Amino acid sequence: MRLEPIVNRILTEDVRQARLPHGLQLFVGVKPQHARTFAVIGTEYGSIDSAFSVDGEERQVPDGVAHFLEHKLFEKPEGDVSELFHRRGADTNAATSYANTSYLFTCTDGFEPNLDLLVDFVLVPHFSAEGVAKEQGIIAQEIKMYQDHADYRLYTNLLGALFARHPVRIDIAGTIESISEIDPETLYTCHRTFYHPSNMALVVVGPVDPDEVADRVAAQLERIGFGPPPSVERRLPVEPLEPAAREVVERREVARPRVALGFKGLPPTSVTGPDALRANVAFAIGLDLALGRSSAAHARLYEEGVIDESFSFSQASERGFAFAVLGGESDEPESFRKALLDVLADSLSGGLDKKAFARARDRYLGSYIRSFDSVESCAQTYLSAHFRKVSPFAVYEAVESLNLDELESVFRERIRPEDCVTSLILPPES
Repeated sequence: MRLEPIVNRILTEDVRQARLPHGLQLFVGVKPQHARTFAVIGTEYGSIDSAFSVDGEERQVPDGVAHFLEHKLFEKPEGDVSELFHRRGADTNAATSYANTSYLFTCTDGFEPNLDLLVDFVLVPHFSAEGVAKEQGIIAQEIKMYQDHADYRLYTNLLGALFARHPVRIDIAGTIESISEIDPETLYTCHRTFYHPSNMALVVVGPVDPDEVADRVAAQLERIGFGPPPSVERRLPVEPLEPAAREVVERREVARPRVALGFKGLPPTSVTGPDALRANVAFAIGLDLALGRSSAAHARLYEEGVIDESFSFSQASERGFAFAVLGGESDEPESFRKALLDVLADSLSGGLDKKAFARARDRYLGSYIRSFDSVESCAQTYLSAHFRKVSPFAVYEAVESLNLDELESVFRERIRPEDCVTSLILPPES
């Protein structure tokens, strides 16, 4: 099978693509100079997909099924798939996010049998009542463990205050109560619905022959066999523009208070396509420009002791939600909050400098280009681009042509200081 090249006028990456039997999208990044090969297969199915219809039948599954399913696919009648990868000289892992689930391995030798194993264990499930019950206990302990982490509580409390209805407010792993409702039938239903090859993509990056990879995976898909793809409609509630609460406070055994500020962006009209990607890139650069380590505000706040090494920020935008989080440790939470809001207010009122913007844009672009030195980063970039329905090199194109006016417009849309939500973890009262 011949693959089509994906060309970018600046980046010289050798990337090829093909649509395999039953709709699986394949991307192969050829890197003959690398010793390691990285492969990842992903499905557009995550923790927020708890309500959906499949072939006209409405379904509501317990919170945490996507994460539970990720765990259970590693368990087969012959044993744990992770051990088999290890015996073949490969490292393997998996991850569930709000909107996607992915499975991966990396190796220096034995790529072909490891690739066969990856495709087989993800696409051919085996669930038993005994295995589900065992996993319920394991994941319940995992949930309890995270509940004891102050930073985890700070973040999840913030999302619960930001969102009133959207399932992003619920932990990816679900709750102890919700996972107790999961049974093999639920897992099989979700696997049939979301793990059809037409809803998935496979990415391989390393010293490989792309046509041989395509032929091998295509033959395996034909051996497994699949019916037509199901008709799936995802159900998400209508989320109010206003946050569910303005402040949430929890006291725990911590040495210093922890503070997180959250901003609930307008529900994205689309999370896929070039325009959506461009907005996300603009906002990421805007946050770096306003409060990144190279910004004047960061240097001043650090020198004044308002922030320290614990300070960080991030953003997310997926199906039906968008938010930004800024946080860190502070002995004076209210001063911390006010100082950050003052910086953001100044940025929103035209305080972003054109020269600083050019430098921030160049930093972002440089970091993006350097990421192609890593087989892991390349593969994750290609997979993310596929699910966001853009070219693998769309980030470069978006950054290169971004201007300050566009960035400021996106920043004003996603940062509304009047709707700031504060999450606090405070030491016990004396």
